Amino acid sequence: ALSLWATISASCSDGLIQIIIRWISTLIILSPIFLIIIFRRGFIKFANIFTLKLSNKEWNLRIDSLGISMIFPGAIYYLGVLSVEQLHLALALYIFLFWGFWLPILGLLAILFSVDFGNSIVVLAFVLIMILFTIIRRLNRTLYFLGLLSLISFGLIFDYQLLNIITTLDFLPDKLIGMSIAIVDNYTIHQSELVTKYSIVWRPVVTFMTFIFMTPAGIKVPLIYIIIGLYTLILSFKIVKSKDSNKEIFWFGPMAIILFFTFLLPTYVNAKYYIFMLPFFVYAALGYYSRKSIFILFSFSTFLVFLSLIMYRL
Repeated sequence: ALSLWATISASCSDGLIQIIIRWISTLIILSPIFLIIIFRRGFIKFANIFTLKLSNKEWNLRIDSLGISMIFPGAIYYLGVLSVEQLHLALALYIFLFWGFWLPILGLLAILFSVDFGNSIVVLAFVLIMILFTIIRRLNRTLYFLGLLSLISFGLIFDYQLLNIITTLDFLPDKLIGMSIAIVDNYTIHQSELVTKYSIVWRPVVTFMTFIFMTPAGIKVPLIYIIIGLYTLILSFKIVKSKDSNKEIFWFGPMAIILFFTFLLPTYVNAKYYIFMLPFFVYAALGYYSRKSIFILFSFSTFLVFLSLIMYRL
């Protein structure tokens, strides 16, 4: 897991038919997003008709954030996986686009739960926690950051034990209780393995790497982690210094939620559960860097991934 090099066997390659099917299904699933990006003026007019009113500048900023996110290595990887999770992620991206319009958000949540209940728990928790911390940030900046630290600390201290409490709450949906029991049982059975593989210190690192790009087989691109890590650190300082409420909410809120789940549940370490939050990060970044610079960064990162994958096959 800590090795800096990998070897990809030729037997890992898909056949031509499988590749074609994957590409076609991906294009079909993502076609509404592509149409929104390409025909943004029409979409903005259409949205305004249905009282989804924002300024043209705000809509364009959201669409730019969504579009740029699509070329990020992690987004390309997870959106290219032919599974139910692919459809779930594509739908979850609309949470960002319609953020602040609660009727579409509720509709999206209902659809997401019908597609994949387990992944939707993270999306629902994200929406509720973000709403709470948005209110707190509007009231008091210091309280906002204390709240984020408390959330992270809660996940760190309680670990998976919180699920034991959930299993005793009879008023919760049976599916949620059943999923909690399954996670607790899985953790109990494989406790030593999970603790060894995903220790408290190692979990955020694994989440960070899988957010950018890392396959279940451990295929990694270390140079990208350094570049994106430095970029994230520098931007975090800039956002704190600016004291811009929206940027702080969209940047630090998702970070805290990811850390909360990562510490709380070792089985939720993989960033596939959180990649739908990427446009929120990009939105905040666009307040400090141009679309062109972020586009170049993401494009370069994706190029490095493809280059590394080619080299791993040699």
